[in-house]
Amino acid sequence: MMEISVVNKQFHRIIFQEADNKTLIQLIDMLDMVISRDMKYSACDNKRRREICKEHTNIANAIKSCDVVGATAAMELHIKNGRKYIEACRRNTVISK
Repeated sequence: MMEISVVNKQFHRIIFQEADNKTLIQLIDMLDMVISRDMKYSACDNKRRREICKEHTNIANAIKSCDVVGATAAMELHIKNGRKYIEACRRNTVISK
């Protein structure tokens, strides 16, 4: 699982660096602990892990094709799906306690 989290983090770091958005990179660096924890949550779920791989493939393909609209849509969907997954995990954790 740890290896998947590392690769996931590297994928995101490459996207941030290539965007050349210093403010975004600084923000991500400040939130690193929270983001890393949430990525590890996702990496432990086989279904979500497969979804993440597909989402990353869609993002990479859109970028490779210079499809700005497609890349933006794919990234927005990836963020939305990740947020939904983490929120559901947190709700289930709170409910089960």
